Amino acid sequence: MYNPASFRMQDREAVRAFVAHNNFGLLVSQTAEGEWLATHLPWIWGPDADTPQLLGHVARANPHWRHVSGASVLVVFAGPHCYISPRWYEAGLEVPTWDYTAVHATGRARILTDDELAQQVESLVAFHEPDAPLLQQLDHPDIVAQRQAIVGIAVEVEHLEGKQKLNQNRPAEQRARVVRVLAESAHESERAIAALIRSTIPSNVEEESG
Repeated sequence: MYNPASFRMQDREAVRAFVAHNNFGLLVSQTAEGEWLATHLPWIWGPDADTPQLLGHVARANPHWRHVSGASVLVVFAGPHCYISPRWYEAGLEVPTWDYTAVHATGRARILTDDELAQQVESLVAFHEPDAPLLQQLDHPDIVAQRQAIVGIAVEVEHLEGKQKLNQNRPAEQRARVVRVLAESAHESERAIAALIRSTIPSNVEEESG
């Protein structure tokens, strides 16, 4: 499970959990003519952990799917991010920055079969709503007919890279001051960044700065 308080981008399983937790990813690819295409999609990991696959689907009316089969693609997953004011450092003249977390997955795409698409839809619904009544009716003719309006995409993940900027270049005392501000924010993303930064600070430093 993704846990902001203990997340480390160097841990492959943690990165996979990050993707599952922030699973609305941006699919990016090029056509044979070099035109860039980008589509925002919900994704889910395939069942085989030894052969990592990201499974998603697009509207059949979206032309993007016609250009991805066999192509190298990038899927970007964005996590918490926020503006960091230099005033929070209490360290003289500084410039602002932006803290963030993200994962980039690259690999080769293919189109899902009808059976694979049905399983992808079921897995996606079960992941987000395990008690959904819809899960008992996915074979209903009306649902099967609606599934004809989407196309499934699999990305065979060849490289998975976690990225984060959490004021790592600042002294622990200054990071602790940033945490104090963000932890009181009304914005969930800012509180999440606070939890991530806090995990990089020795407990004795945070106590001294509190």
